[in-house]
Amino acid sequence: MPQTSLAAGVAAAGGDRPRRRGRNLLRIENKETIVSASWDFREHSPDSLWRQAAAELLAATASARHPLHLLTVATLNEAAEPDQRTVVLRHFDAAIPELAFHTDIRSGKARQLAACPRVSLHWYEPQARLQVRIVAAARIHHADARAAAAWADARVTSRACYTAAEPPGTPAAAAPSASPST
Repeated sequence: MPQTSLAAGVAAAGGDRPRRRGRNLLRIENKETIVSASWDFREHSPDSLWRQAAAELLAATASARHPLHLLTVATLNEAAEPDQRTVVLRHFDAAIPELAFHTDIRSGKARQLAACPRVSLHWYEPQARLQVRIVAAARIHHADARAAAAWADARVTSRACYTAAEPPGTPAAAAPSASPST
């Protein structure tokens, strides 16, 4: 594997026994799935709601056009304040359960995850009015077999994001020029 700053961030949440709490909250141990009150819970069980959400998350890993392909990940920064950003869902497995997204190992997000691996994940699908929230513990995979596999599977254009000289979040002296160089 070439020298890279790619790390596969994997959030794993334990347990697979859903319990219904209230009209519009489905809690699965340390995972929560919130659904719109417009969903008719008389037609679903907590298990069927989780299976439906899990099927959508799996589908989201395969299509950049899927409304759940992008998610918000919240971590805690050095001042113990929430820090959110949008990432791409790269892997989801409801059976384990786990999911993965990629990050630059030099990023603030990677430092925050190393210091405190607790994350809050959030998706919203406006057409279905579906909100999914998962609270989990993250593991960073860097310079290991999982990171190597993620690098090998990544598109060349995606790999370019992790080879920049400066780490993510580095202030730029000026905005880059959009005109072709002469």
